[in-house]
Amino acid sequence: MERKIIELKYYQSTFDLLKLKPRILESNVDLLKRQEKKLGRHIPESVIEWYSLEGSIDLMRKYSNDDYPEEVHSFKIIEIEEGEVISIMTENQAVCEWVLKIDDSKDPPVLVKVDGSLGHKGKWQIYSNHFSEFIYSIVFDHINQFYPTITAFSCEMMNEQEYTDIKKTFIEDLITYGWPSEIQLRFYNKERNQFILVWNKYECGNDLCSDWFFWGTTKEDLFKLLEIVLPYKRNLFEGLDAYKEDGEEILSKFKNKYPSGI
Repeated sequence: MERKIIELKYYQSTFDLLKLKPRILESNVDLLKRQEKKLGRHIPESVIEWYSLEGSIDLMRKYSNDDYPEEVHSFKIIEIEEGEVISIMTENQAVCEWVLKIDDSKDPPVLVKVDGSLGHKGKWQIYSNHFSEFIYSIVFDHINQFYPTITAFSCEMMNEQEYTDIKKTFIEDLITYGWPSEIQLRFYNKERNQFILVWNKYECGNDLCSDWFFWGTTKEDLFKLLEIVLPYKRNLFEGLDAYKEDGEEILSKFKNKYPSGI
C-alpha cells in the first residue's frame, strides 16, 4: 500500500496536537471514490482529506470514550428534519450520535442528538460548524490520557467573570455544543504545554454544573496550571481529583502546599 506524507488543508492543528506526520493511504482514496459512486454524490473535501489519511478511523476510536466511528464503506445518506446527513460516530452506549450534514460546503457542520436529560432530548443540534472541528475536538478532549491530568467534577457552572478571567491568561480554543454538556470550552497557554477542557452547563440534580480537566505536558506544567487557575475559580479546590498515578502525585503535592486552597 502506497503511503504519501502530505501537507494538510483541514487537519494540521489536529496533527500538531497528535505530534504525528499525516500520510495518505491510496487504498483509502480508492475506497472513498467507490463510496462516492455508491452514494451518487461528491463527499465534501474535508471529509475526503480525513478519511484518506492512514489510521483515521483508528484515531477516532483511540481519541474518544470507546465510541464507534462509522466505517467509510458503511456511509449512507439519511434523511432527517434538518436535511440529508451521514452518520459518522455513535457514543459507546448509544447515548448520542454525531452526523455530518450534507450541504454544498467543503467542510460541512456536524450535528449531535442526545437521548439524555440535557433539555433537548431527541433533537438534532449543532455540535460544530465544521467536520474538521469535530475531529479536532475529539482529539483535544481525549489526548489528556497521555499526560498528567487532574479533574474537578460537578462544580458550579463557570460564570461570565471566571470566563473573562481565564481568557486573560489562556488562549481560547474551539467551542462545541450539545455533548457531553451544553457547551464545551477549551483553552491552552501560548507555549502549548498547559490545557483546560470545561464541560459547562449540564444538569446535576436541580443545579447546572461544570466538569473541569487540567493537563500539562509535564508534571511541573500541570502544577503551575493549577496555581494559575485556582485563584480564578476557588470552588474547584474541594472537587479536585486524579485518576492516574502521575496526576495523584501532583494533586498530593498541590494540597500539601495549599491545604486550604489558594
